[in-house]
Amino acid sequence: MEWATAVIAAPRQQPCLTRCLQSLHRNGLVPRVYAEPGLEPTADDLALSVFVRRPARESEPIPFLQHSPEGRFGNFQNWLQAGADLLETNPGADVYLICEDDAIICNGAIPFVEEWLWPAIRCGAVSLYSAASNDLLRHKVPNLVPFNRRGMLGALAMAFRRECLESLVRSPEIQHWQGQMSQRGKFPPRWQLSAIDTWVGNRMSDAHWKIWCFSRSLVNHWVPPGLKSNSTLGTGPNIGRRCPLRYVGDEPGDLSTIFRAIKIDPVM
Repeated sequence: MEWATAVIAAPRQQPCLTRCLQSLHRNGLVPRVYAEPGLEPTADDLALSVFVRRPARESEPIPFLQHSPEGRFGNFQNWLQAGADLLETNPGADVYLICEDDAIICNGAIPFVEEWLWPAIRCGAVSLYSAASNDLLRHKVPNLVPFNRRGMLGALAMAFRRECLESLVRSPEIQHWQGQMSQRGKFPPRWQLSAIDTWVGNRMSDAHWKIWCFSRSLVNHWVPPGLKSNSTLGTGPNIGRRCPLRYVGDEPGDLSTIFRAIKIDPVM
């Protein structure tokens, strides 16, 4: 299968982009990095990716997109524009993977996930990341299961069908998304919009696309040692229910053995 991969990246207290790119590289992927202003790539970053500095775009701008005076798109808009750019630059890809720059993909994840694409007729995306807060995934044995709720918990690394991703980046609902109201009772400017996981999950549910998730996370939501939080959005540390669900580890070995109990009903 041909994978097209994007990483949305922004300045952090301690950079983590290199670790993300290294994890993708060992899975055989060369991503396009869509970097917000202020993020300076290392030599390794440039060697492991195609680096695009926002506010530059590689496709038609997402409708209603507004960047900050500094050229910052923000989490929501950068994710959507990355999806549109990825579709434009890789029109023949079989799978479109969009990651955030603090996602560490376990070794062997990509060839393993390929074995299960696509698990059902209306599966629009398979999430490589599973959040501990997702009680639907608390299976005793590792499995691959549909997420049967609106919204989504952690769009940290999601693999999409082309048709599904196209429907997301072209959705007329983009103009209505206001994110979360601030404590002052006002909605933020568009370049401060977040909660891409909620928006993606809602739009997919409305269009009757299903998200499937592994009940052991193939992705670690990484925080540098010694830091409680490295979030660009101020959402707090990745602990408790915000951490990955039983992350399999950077070098998990044979994932097919770990997930040997997977049984798929393709009409789900």
